[in-house]
Amino acid sequence: TASSRSASSSQATVSKSGNIISPNWDKPVTEHQLNLTQLKLSRDGNLVISNNTTGSILWSTDIVNRTSSATTMNNTTSVVLSNDGNLVVGSSSDVLWQSFDNPSDVLLPGAKFGWNKLTGFTRQIISKKNLIDLGLGLYRVELGNISGQVEINIWSQLTQSLQKVYAQPADPCIAFGTCGPFTICNGISRPFCDCMESFSRKSPQDWELDDRTAGCMRNTQLNCGNMTSSTDVFHAIARVRLPYNPQSVDNATTQSKCVEACLSHCSCNAYSYERSRCSIWHGDLLSVNMNDGIDNNSEDILYLRLAAKDLPGSAKNRTKLNVGVVTAATITSFGLLGGGGFGSVFKGVLNDSTTVAVKKLDGASQGEKQFRAESSETVLNWTTRYNIVIGVARGLSYLHQSCHNCIIHCDIKPENILLNASFVPKIVDFGMATFVGRDFSRVLTTFRGTIGYLALEWISGVAITPKVDVYSFGMVLLEILSGRRNTSRVYIANSNLVSYFPVHAITKLHEGDVRSLVDPKLHGDFSLEEAERVCKVACWCIQDNE
Repeated sequence: TASSRSASSSQATVSKSGNIISPNWDKPVTEHQLNLTQLKLSRDGNLVISNNTTGSILWSTDIVNRTSSATTMNNTTSVVLSNDGNLVVGSSSDVLWQSFDNPSDVLLPGAKFGWNKLTGFTRQIISKKNLIDLGLGLYRVELGNISGQVEINIWSQLTQSLQKVYAQPADPCIAFGTCGPFTICNGISRPFCDCMESFSRKSPQDWELDDRTAGCMRNTQLNCGNMTSSTDVFHAIARVRLPYNPQSVDNATTQSKCVEACLSHCSCNAYSYERSRCSIWHGDLLSVNMNDGIDNNSEDILYLRLAAKDLPGSAKNRTKLNVGVVTAATITSFGLLGGGGFGSVFKGVLNDSTTVAVKKLDGASQGEKQFRAESSETVLNWTTRYNIVIGVARGLSYLHQSCHNCIIHCDIKPENILLNASFVPKIVDFGMATFVGRDFSRVLTTFRGTIGYLALEWISGVAITPKVDVYSFGMVLLEILSGRRNTSRVYIANSNLVSYFPVHAITKLHEGDVRSLVDPKLHGDFSLEEAERVCKVACWCIQDNE
């Protein structure tokens, strides 16, 4: 039926003001034409809006490719408005056209919406122009074929393009499998899809077009044997939402048995063991989403199965360089980059154009120990880190309060804190240190120290006190806590802003979320009470006027 208030001639109404079917929204009939038009079923079986006077077709369902004759179709075809609001053209056994395939500005239950992968046709909801003219309006709701988000766009006459004003879900990672198999989705990263460790993009060309649904593939195939002969290893991915479709292993009551359960199947690609519950995953790993703070706050750990040579830090995964090659690179170097108490660092270029940094040790006696220490990739556990924090604090307390003359180190940073074989910390490199007599509380001196650990006193040019070391100590504490440099960027959820990590740490401390600041390489194995204490002390050390 046609509403007397409407400029579109083919509409069914559910109320005086609710139009739910407007198939000719892209070709609206003007109000003065209403009395000259009619809605009818044509001889060829199409539902049409025609001009009574001229006989011209203003709109048609355009049903084509019929196998039956027009006369037969006209005799068997009917138009039915079903109880669910769907206007159907067809016979008792065949639907030829329906309004649910052609939504206007109202989406009824059962109506089709989104992108048809087979036909490439996108069904979208477009607002009416106004209450009288039901032609094309400015707003559009569309399900994109890439992001999986529902968007509202407004047409800009100025730019002649659609401008996005709304999108749901806000986290692009919520859509199922948005990044494809063997990927990790992080809603606050750009791009938000990345391959898992030791996997590479399956279709780089599609990734460049923002289509990442093909996902990633292994760099090295697994050693598919039984659990006793397999050399495969597992790489921990912390703070993620676990993949889709896990398989529970009830008889795996320990983590080692969970590992065995995965290794015993060639198709097993990952496992998770949380709260004495073992889950394994066969085939593709889909919808592994990083804790991005938008709609995902998961703290789960996924253990990804890898070939032994692909494990990060594996000896087989390291590039071995001949001493002669390194020497040649140093000789043809770009010069001295810097130096310290134990040696100098040069920049060089290998034959394959790889840039390297080569450290020349000054003393042979400490060469091997220092080389092993600097090339080690061992992650310090939480107890060791906490003891280092206590040890450095005691060392600074001795320098500031227990010496005959107060000593301000002036360059407290991780590089100047050495560990012995028992991981006992020693503060070293007093080349920049300043003595302060017991009769004085502060001293004027020249600018010194390392950027990233400098207190405000150095920049403002005022007299310094032992508190410049306290500030630097606070910055070191944050790095020990997080396992990252303070100068590294932190992306803020729901925005494109980048935060300075110490500021981010203070914010998280106020929110009571210290857990998110702790080094993910610890995989949750730490004392939350001690971590909160370290974080509070660090923030107290770096705050102004304290």
